[in-house]
Amino acid sequence: MKLGIKLHPQLLLLAPFLATLVLFVPNLRIVRDLTLAPESFAMTGAAMMLSCLVTAIAATVYATKQHRVIRLSTTVALISAGIYVLSHITLWVLSLYYQQASEVITFLLGLIMGVSVVPLFVLWGELYEYDLRTTLFHGALSGILAVVLIILISFMNAVIAAFTWCICAALGAFTPAVQTRKSPDQDNAIDENDPQTVGYRGFSASIVELLSTIWLPLLGMFVCVTCSSMAEVSLNGHILRGEFYGLIVAAMLAVIICLIRTKAPLTLVIEYIAIPSLVIAAVVLASFPAGTLLFTIAAYLVFVPTMFVSLYAIASVAVIRGLSRVFVAGTTVATCCFGMLVGSVLNIAFSQEGLTGQLTNIFLTLFYAAVMGKTVFTLWRVSLESDQVKAVPDTAPEPPLSVSEVMQQPQTDAFAQTYGFTPREREIFDYLKQGYNSRSIANALLISENTVRTHMKNIYHKCNVSTREELLVLVNKS
Repeated sequence: MKLGIKLHPQLLLLAPFLATLVLFVPNLRIVRDLTLAPESFAMTGAAMMLSCLVTAIAATVYATKQHRVIRLSTTVALISAGIYVLSHITLWVLSLYYQQASEVITFLLGLIMGVSVVPLFVLWGELYEYDLRTTLFHGALSGILAVVLIILISFMNAVIAAFTWCICAALGAFTPAVQTRKSPDQDNAIDENDPQTVGYRGFSASIVELLSTIWLPLLGMFVCVTCSSMAEVSLNGHILRGEFYGLIVAAMLAVIICLIRTKAPLTLVIEYIAIPSLVIAAVVLASFPAGTLLFTIAAYLVFVPTMFVSLYAIASVAVIRGLSRVFVAGTTVATCCFGMLVGSVLNIAFSQEGLTGQLTNIFLTLFYAAVMGKTVFTLWRVSLESDQVKAVPDTAPEPPLSVSEVMQQPQTDAFAQTYGFTPREREIFDYLKQGYNSRSIANALLISENTVRTHMKNIYHKCNVSTREELLVLVNKS
């Protein structure tokens, strides 16, 4: 059976990395439950968050100061992987045999673990440099496998679990370190000689560029990690692993969406159909009275919308072009770490009063409002633009050639090559031929409208035209 998506088995080794990432608080809770480690080991998680946050911010700022593409050396990659694995081995040894270790030791261990995480995220981002559909598909499969691994480990004997965990940590850390990190998708690869693609922007401009493209996915990821770090959800005295259930369901939905081919770009399907639908479903299920079957289902699946958005966010940052890979990965990791720190602080401050559940509902409600607000606002803008098009008087200039007329020209590929389009300009050129405006192109390619307009100006300049209509006429004549 053909899936329509080429399977890359090496990408699925992200699963053991995700399963052993104790930066994710629910994973750390699994270690705690298996080893019955004292509360002093909570310092490991807190230190790891702080260390990872500082490292991510430093990497982000450094990346925006460079005038070139930054690639981590093999030495840095192997050292980071080695530190990651050794720190996990140390964590399990201390948890099993030296539970009286001081908070200073556990805190230092967390600092060391946190430093190694950011380079590994960068390396996995480079390994996942495919198109969005392929990246999301493999990321979702890896998420499912990661949950299966962590659930299996949770049922093991502590010593066997420790051995299995460390093997998974080694697979997840060394796979991106030894793989060739050149982009496998040459059509979408970063052109290191194109100043428009790689050029120096500065920290503030880079942040604005990133947020203008994927602010909603990053917000969803922040809410997800904040809520999962804030408290363990319980129902009738039974602790729910809602994060894991939510990830499995969200990942299965993502796989199905990736396998379905639509005429609309995948980003538009996800942002304006899939995510709002999940939010509406979550709100409807949560509205049923407590104790009913549907309310119980809602409790188990409370993290589905935010987990789905988190998967989309991770896939989006892996395929974003025009920004440094180190900058994008660093910003993503910093967002996660900050969210986990906020959740942990709120847990300490309000857990005894039993307010963490209410705070979780507040965070989720605000995120749901942001999703629906963006959806409604976008539909309103599209409707407004449609009305403006209909209002064009009869004396308007002759409309451009139809999409079918342009697409029938067999010389299109040669045209792009003749005028020296870069890979990114070629992508935008294809969307221009299909009648997409700059906003739709930006949404489809996960770049900002300003970046799209810059590439459009370059295309017009190379072709010696000033409008889309003149460009299509030129294509037709060629």
